[in-house]
Amino acid sequence: MRWADYSAGAPGPGSLKAAGFGGVIRYAGLGRGTKRLTGREYRNLVGGGVAVALVVELGTDDAWGSGTDDDFARGAAFGRAGLADARGMGIADSALMACAADSHAAAYQLDDVVRFASGFASVVGRNRAGFYGFSETLRAVHDAGVVSWYWRCGSRPTAAERTWTHLWQRNDGTVRVDRIPCDINEQYIPLPGGGTGSAPGNDEETLMLIPAAPNGDHFYIPLAGRPPYLYLFAGYGDTIEIKQMDFVRSTKEGTQGDFVPGAEIRNFTFLSDRPGPLDLRSVAAAGAIGISIWYQAKHSFTAYVG
Repeated sequence: MRWADYSAGAPGPGSLKAAGFGGVIRYAGLGRGTKRLTGREYRNLVGGGVAVALVVELGTDDAWGSGTDDDFARGAAFGRAGLADARGMGIADSALMACAADSHAAAYQLDDVVRFASGFASVVGRNRAGFYGFSETLRAVHDAGVVSWYWRCGSRPTAAERTWTHLWQRNDGTVRVDRIPCDINEQYIPLPGGGTGSAPGNDEETLMLIPAAPNGDHFYIPLAGRPPYLYLFAGYGDTIEIKQMDFVRSTKEGTQGDFVPGAEIRNFTFLSDRPGPLDLRSVAAAGAIGISIWYQAKHSFTAYVG
C-alpha cells in the first residue's frame, strides 16, 4: 500500500486511489490554510475509502526546541494540540498520529528527540503514536520504544531497517493528484491498529469550537472535574485576544460574587505558534468550576480543558 502526504490542497479520494494511494497522512493541530486537514476533507476521504493518519508538526526543529525548554512538556503540548484538533473534526481517538523531526539532528540532540516523542506519546497514547524523521532520529526513537510506528524520510531504509520501519517517504520525486504535489510513501510492514489516548473523550464540557468574533464575543467552558489546564488552538499565525477571563465558582460567597476574587486575567494574547496550556491549578483550588472568557479573534479556534 502507498500513502500520500501533501499540504497544498485537497485532492479527491477517487483521484488518490486512481494514482495508487490507499491512504493519506495529513497535518493536524498546528499550521494553517491548506496545510491543515479539515473536517470536510476528512469526511470526504474516509467516505471515498481512503485511510487517514495524522501528523502534528510546526517546524523542522520541533523535536529539540530551543535547547533550554522542556522537551517532554513540548511533546505533550503538541499531542494535546493534535488531539483537540482531531476531536474537533470528529476523528476517532483510534486514528494514528505522529510527531516529527523534519531535519537532521546532531548526536547531542537525540536525547531531546526521544523526550519530545515520549511527551507526545504520553498524551496521544503509545498504541497510536508514531514518529517521522531521518535515519538517526528514527533509530533513536525506535530504540527507546516510546511510540508504535515509524515513518522514515531521506535515504531508503536498509533491509534490516525495513523490518521495523512502517513507511518511507520516497526521496526520488512526487506525483500530482488533481494538480496537487503529493509525496509518495511506501508501506513496508502493517501499521498498528491504533488505540485510545489517555486524554478524556470528546464532549461539550472539555472541547469547544469557538467562532470568529472580530468585534468581540463571549463563551463559557466548564472546569470542574477535569485537569485544570486551558488550551486555545488556532491556525498558524492567527492570534486570540483575551479581553477578560473570569473564573466562576458554584455559589455566591459574601460580597465576592460568583467569581474567584482577584484571579481575573485581562488583555493578553494567545499566540498560535506557541502551543501550551494556561495553568489553572490555583483557581481550581480556590473553587473555580468554569471559565468565562471575553475575546476577539478573526478566525475560529478550539478551546480545550484537560
